[in-house]
Amino acid sequence: MSIATTALRVAAGQAAAAPGDVDANLRTTARLAALAGDQGVRVLVLPEAFLTGYDAAVFAGALPGPADLTGPRLDPVREQVRRTGVTVVVGTALDRGARRTLSTLVVRPDEAEATGSASTCPTTSSTSTGPSGSGSRPATTVPASSSTASSW
Repeated sequence: MSIATTALRVAAGQAAAAPGDVDANLRTTARLAALAGDQGVRVLVLPEAFLTGYDAAVFAGALPGPADLTGPRLDPVREQVRRTGVTVVVGTALDRGARRTLSTLVVRPDEAEATGSASTCPTTSSTSTGPSGSGSRPATTVPASSSTASSW
């Protein structure tokens, strides 16, 4: 018996994030997606908190909310995702009202108009260097414009 296999090229991207400059970091994400996709990568994974920068001062200040990572702001990334077929997985800190979380934004070419989704896994304790949540809770799905946010 023969089993068909398909190769899946996955890349871990590394670049300097501009602390607090989500738009600049989205442009960098789009550039990295283009480079990876043009080399046959199907999944590009970028660092935790890459969109906001992993920086204590940024975490303590104003953070984007889930709705801030929808619409035209994501267009540079969506364009490269559509063009190359690469799926982009990128971390960001988010302000979710009552709590701050480290989240993952996924932009996939097979979703309608390559919309993103953010999944959040809050930590159980606070730290002085990053966002924290209030512990574990059941999964919920909350619409956030053209993205979906899931927490557990």
